[in-house]
Amino acid sequence: MENEYVDKEFAKEFINLLEFAKKVKEHCYSKGLDCTLTYFGWIQWCVDNLCKLEVYNDMEALKNRFNDMRLDNPVFTQWLHEWMVLCFESLAEGECFDYLGSIYEFHFKSKDKAKDTGQFFTPMHACDLMAKLTNDNTCRGYYDFIDNCCGSGRMSIKAWQNLDHKAHPYAWFANGDLDPVSVNMCALNMLFFGMIGSCSRQNAITDEWWGGYIVNATKVPVMNHGVSLHYYENREEFEAECSRLQSLMKDYYK
Repeated sequence: MENEYVDKEFAKEFINLLEFAKKVKEHCYSKGLDCTLTYFGWIQWCVDNLCKLEVYNDMEALKNRFNDMRLDNPVFTQWLHEWMVLCFESLAEGECFDYLGSIYEFHFKSKDKAKDTGQFFTPMHACDLMAKLTNDNTCRGYYDFIDNCCGSGRMSIKAWQNLDHKAHPYAWFANGDLDPVSVNMCALNMLFFGMIGSCSRQNAITDEWWGGYIVNATKVPVMNHGVSLHYYENREEFEAECSRLQSLMKDYYK
């Protein structure tokens, strides 16, 4: 039964990954572009264009932002749209998949990078199992999740998916990683899966810090369908805003 679950999950994911990666590769081959650098460039372009985004319940503002992005780069905008469709389809089925990280890992991450940095992403089904074993949905209260080697954020994604949102309407996810591409992917995943929290480029051992995102602050203190993404270069400002948001979330339970 366990093998059937794992195979079924990966079969669906694998088909979607192949289709998306094929489009990226076909575009790159036709233009004489490096596939890996183009994929990294697309991820960076997405976060650059979505930074300072603040949408509460006004979907017209989000539509206008995407229209501007389409004028800037129609190919990248189309890829973003197709990735969002995959996210929404998985959410509709009660599942969350890390498509960005999986495409990166299986198609665009160099073997040298994996060897030099020890970057091997935890399989999705393992993240799902760990989340089910560790999430405490028996009590109501503030939920805090920390992952200092987050990769593309799939541990957080599965923790969020398996959380009882009625018992824990407010949950804070604090993610960090050394790899800037992974940090960007994690921020995008958090943004579109509706998670509240932060994602920093950092070294958890030496405490070095090179900037960070705060994601979906628009959902605090009143939960809504809004989205937001802000990038901070100043660590003190970043940590102060994180503390402010967490304090507001904890006050909800008093």
